[in-house]
Amino acid sequence: MEKDKLIELILKEVEKHLKTEKNEIFLVEKDPLLETVLSKDFNFSKNAKKVVVPSLSIPEFVALAQGSFITQKTEFILNSLFENKEIFLIDEGVLWREKNSNTALTSLYLKYENELKKFGIKFVKRIELLDFIKEKKIYLNKRVITSRELKKFENCKNCHIVIPNNAFITESANNFIESNNIVLIKE
Repeated sequence: MEKDKLIELILKEVEKHLKTEKNEIFLVEKDPLLETVLSKDFNFSKNAKKVVVPSLSIPEFVALAQGSFITQKTEFILNSLFENKEIFLIDEGVLWREKNSNTALTSLYLKYENELKKFGIKFVKRIELLDFIKEKKIYLNKRVITSRELKKFENCKNCHIVIPNNAFITESANNFIESNNIVLIKE
């Protein structure tokens, strides 16, 4: 009987530890479906380095594209940009797209969208969000890192490529890393 109690205690402690080891994320507004999906892999914290924006109204969208804010939500997003946080905007929540019959207006909103992308906001489909926010480590045990080697991973979303400390990175590989926002970690 003592053995069973001890095993149960150990399991509870391990579960507590595993729960605290989750990465953190922040949802700028209530979205029960996203909360359910994300809570499996993330703890919610306003200080998280990853921010998910389920939706933006047209005025919010325009204000952010102009580097301004009109609500607490857009102020938080703008401040998150200043803090270099990763911001993921759900494609389906971009509300101007529901009213895109005027081609001149659509063209203007597409320009605004490009501005937000330049600021670092990532537009992602709801169904692909987890692929974008979960960090994946790829270990590349090579002495020389070339762009050819890295091109194998260009479609990998949010990948961190781990290379040996003494690896040499070619100039073309450095250019590829910069242009594709690849995170390279030397260990």
